[in-house]
Amino acid sequence: FKVVLESARSDPCIQGGCIKYLKALIRQLKAGKDKDFSKMKIEFQVDNAENYLISVAAEEETHVKMGMWVRKLVCLVPIQIARVENNAMVALKDGLQIPHYISYVDSVSLANSIRFGFYDAVLSSWKGKIKGLGSFERSEQEDMLLSVLNAAVSNLTIFNKKDFHLDKDTESAFSRFQSGINLLKQDKNKSQDNFILKMYDGKVEIVAMAPYNRSEYYKESLRELTETVEDKIYSCYDNGSTFLRDLKLIIAQIAAKDWTSIDSKCVAVIVDILRRNLMSGVHTGCLSANANEELQVFVIFDTQEEIPDSPIVVGDLSCDIKDSGLYLTPSNDSLLSVTIREVLSQLRSSLELVLPRKGRNGEEWHSMFENFLESLTERRQDRVQKWISANSVEFSDNDVVQRLQLEASVALGKGQRGSFEYDLVSEQNGLRKGCCIPIPPFEIDHQGPHVHTKNEDSVHYCDSRCQSCGYFCQLPIDHSGLHDTVHGNMRNVRFISDSEDIEIHDRKYKWGERGEAEMCNMYCRKLGRGHIHLVPCPDSACTNNLYNGSRHATVKYGPDVDIAKDEMTHETYWQCVRFVDPCTEEEREEFGRCNHHCKSEEHETEVGGSDKSYCTEKLWHPPIKRTGQNISSAGYITDDGHHFGCDHSKNVPHHVIFVIDRSGSMQSSDISPTMGKFNDHNSRLGCVYEAILRFIQACLRTVSDDSVSVVLFDTSATVA
Repeated sequence: FKVVLESARSDPCIQGGCIKYLKALIRQLKAGKDKDFSKMKIEFQVDNAENYLISVAAEEETHVKMGMWVRKLVCLVPIQIARVENNAMVALKDGLQIPHYISYVDSVSLANSIRFGFYDAVLSSWKGKIKGLGSFERSEQEDMLLSVLNAAVSNLTIFNKKDFHLDKDTESAFSRFQSGINLLKQDKNKSQDNFILKMYDGKVEIVAMAPYNRSEYYKESLRELTETVEDKIYSCYDNGSTFLRDLKLIIAQIAAKDWTSIDSKCVAVIVDILRRNLMSGVHTGCLSANANEELQVFVIFDTQEEIPDSPIVVGDLSCDIKDSGLYLTPSNDSLLSVTIREVLSQLRSSLELVLPRKGRNGEEWHSMFENFLESLTERRQDRVQKWISANSVEFSDNDVVQRLQLEASVALGKGQRGSFEYDLVSEQNGLRKGCCIPIPPFEIDHQGPHVHTKNEDSVHYCDSRCQSCGYFCQLPIDHSGLHDTVHGNMRNVRFISDSEDIEIHDRKYKWGERGEAEMCNMYCRKLGRGHIHLVPCPDSACTNNLYNGSRHATVKYGPDVDIAKDEMTHETYWQCVRFVDPCTEEEREEFGRCNHHCKSEEHETEVGGSDKSYCTEKLWHPPIKRTGQNISSAGYITDDGHHFGCDHSKNVPHHVIFVIDRSGSMQSSDISPTMGKFNDHNSRLGCVYEAILRFIQACLRTVSDDSVSVVLFDTSATVA
């Protein structure tokens, strides 16, 4: 790597000072950034730039392809495509926040507003395959959102840790990634309920790499990483354009917290593109364009293959008139404004270039002109249909009974204890399809029953909703077992508690306020271990006899303290509402355990933020008695019957009490103390005093915080 500096003066002192200064900067860079420069030879030269270009640069010039050089130049400048803040993903336009005047109603319209600056052009023009590569490290929910985005677009993830071991932060990050699994619905690669197997299709290889600030990282790890990308990772996308479209959609879905099927959203994106370009396709045979942009030909979006544009035949002659860019209809569009007179004039001129009107009678020429227009129209219709068919080949033929309108917006939660922003997303409104059988002319009704589709294989979906968020069940109607759905904001829930003030992480509520800012599965995750759900007693009768894992309320829950309520475990609640539990198996097991924790100060003051030590029993377990069978070799049992696995006996101060008999029998001299200071007590009592003193001296040698009390008794007791 050679740096040439232009110097206006040829003073060797000045030139030497510049080189010395630059070398000092390189040394600071090596020391401060922990970068390895062992493979880079850095040279500095101070010279007149014009002289250098003439004498040296001409000999060392290299020839590169301009397009590839521009791509590499653009890729040197990173751009932020999204960011996570306030436990949500924020989509960006050209690296900046999307302007307030750009509105969107769902994730599809949001995806259309996302731009990646020059990278849009780079990815759109890339014809090769795409292999994803990602690296990240972050808050609990932010890690989960990033893990979903990363797994959706990338096959390789680098965890940039600065030490060799998988510490608690990394371990907890993997645990939080598991939370993202329930957001992936209708995934073709579903297998086991494991976030790695499910998010990466089971094709997992974990490799330990040297820290990036060591030479091994550059000499070995990067080489192995390159070989992995080139040899083992299959291509996710056939070209950059498809990758760009899906990347924007995934960012938009996560930003809008739209957890519906990704496959269906891909269909919606394609439908939106087809709809936006349909009128332009009919008018001009091309895709619509923005101002100062050329019209684009019909292509298959996934492969960028062009739809054929064949010549037409008029009479015995072949007219090589391209369909792309040819106006066949008038348009009032600001970019495509053209009148019918202008359209016909252009088409007539095009025909006259092939079939001159001179020498032909009017009737014959007009007949040929009609055939010419008919051929142009048929070709345009055929190309538009091929364009639509080619881009909708993977669409499902199944119709559904209900249409789901998904809307996303940012709402401001205002409560008595404060306000905060939250995402109000994906409200589902069921709309049944009408009858599809047309009414015959001059009739007011058709014969036979009403049907909404003629497709015999259409699927009717269940119309049951989640009681908390109102989301529809995604299973076929009359299905067996529990309902299943993704979940959204808890619009139908109000907070009930045994205290008036409620805190859920950083959000503060009063009892009776709506829970719209929380999401069903995220809410349970925030409440954590041993949380319970409250339901009204049906007809004031406790459900304790109806469900295992439920009991009548043990305290008064407000604000409606007079209404009888039942407490339910997490598992029992989801069985009661007859919906599949949206939380993971590990979380369900955690929720079912007792939430009493050890009160020892060691768990609060331990360096590194040690986790709390919880009772090892199930939630609502009967008190454990301190019997020989129940006392474990590890841990301890509290007075109220909870067992904890931690042991604080080594560090807890003890209070030792000696109760000593000093009656007349203790004055016997059948045994004598050995320490001289007890010569005045040459008796059994003196031996006891000596034993107590030796015990205290032994405790003092261990710097113990134990305390000792002595109780002497004869006809009365005295505390020494």
